[in-house]
Amino acid sequence: NRMELDRADESSGGLVFEPKKGLHKAIMVFDFKSLYPSIIKTFFIGPYSLVHNQTNTVKTPDGFEFSSSHNILPSVIDNLFQLREAAKKEGHSTLSQAIKILMNSFYGIMGSSRSRFYHASLPQAITTTGHFVLNTTRDFFENHGLDVVYGDTDSVFVASDGKVDPNDLAQKVNDFFARLLANEYNVVSYLECEYEHTYELLYFSPARGGQGAAKKRYAGIKNNKLEFTGMEFVRSDWTELAKNFQYRLFEVFFRGEDPEEFIKKEVKKLEQGVYDSDLIYTKRLSKPAHEYVKNIPVHVKAALKLDHQGPYPLREISYVMTKTGPEPIQFNPIHFDYNHYIEKQLKPIADDVLSHFDRNFESIRLGDQLTLF
Repeated sequence: NRMELDRADESSGGLVFEPKKGLHKAIMVFDFKSLYPSIIKTFFIGPYSLVHNQTNTVKTPDGFEFSSSHNILPSVIDNLFQLREAAKKEGHSTLSQAIKILMNSFYGIMGSSRSRFYHASLPQAITTTGHFVLNTTRDFFENHGLDVVYGDTDSVFVASDGKVDPNDLAQKVNDFFARLLANEYNVVSYLECEYEHTYELLYFSPARGGQGAAKKRYAGIKNNKLEFTGMEFVRSDWTELAKNFQYRLFEVFFRGEDPEEFIKKEVKKLEQGVYDSDLIYTKRLSKPAHEYVKNIPVHVKAALKLDHQGPYPLREISYVMTKTGPEPIQFNPIHFDYNHYIEKQLKPIADDVLSHFDRNFESIRLGDQLTLF
């Protein structure tokens, strides 16, 4: 019985489809507005309705039971939905965002074992229903002859055939769920699929060190603007060298140009010292540097070289890699380890794109070296 989950069981999290690796054109993105709150409202999910689940029982697609007549949280969610819509109409974007965060926090509080409202069935009921929604949506699009290239928690990425109106398609999804949930689960659907935008071009790189494509990592062109999700360009723990390299590399790639010459030139510029000011790593320390004993990460080694003064421990370190190891920027180091930056910063980013051409960074470097003889 799905209702007999142990308190230690955790939520399964959002469903992510493995992306279809490579370059895609005209990818429509559909998003379910406030998916988890709308699931709570649709299936009457909450601590009180769980306790009274033998009265006027409603079952989720995965078999979790709740009471449609004895519940509290769904009406709270409904009130917040209305407040958010009012805030949107009045142009209060900050208030709207705050209400959205509040609505989503109910899932978190019911899924935290430290919460007085915790029960493993609650987050599991929500996430498994989320899986059902995403899988059913994929089936819907594919049954309409459209190719689904990716999906993540509450979003589905669909290749356009150039004939369909995406807003009309979103309404068809909503109508489909309204019929499905009424007929099979005897509930009113509050799911709301929206058309978000279309990527003119979208690229899913291969998984590093694994098979298939990388999840939650992609780059695309939207409204003629280059955007990144989950890649180094938007991550704070990579150098400016890597971020700038990735941005310009994808500009070249999305223009349809061969990136090999660009990559070779960038490596030479690095070795010539053109990018010396972009080699800084900045990382946080989760505890005082001297408390790292068994495994001492590179950034901690740099922090330990500083004679840090003051009442508070050092929480962040900026450093560069030199031929003698990591050095804090306060030491004004100059003997940079360019090979480190080539291998650890440029190579993985370059290989993301070169794989599309069945080439790799090592083959380019080897070819360059052979031309010297």
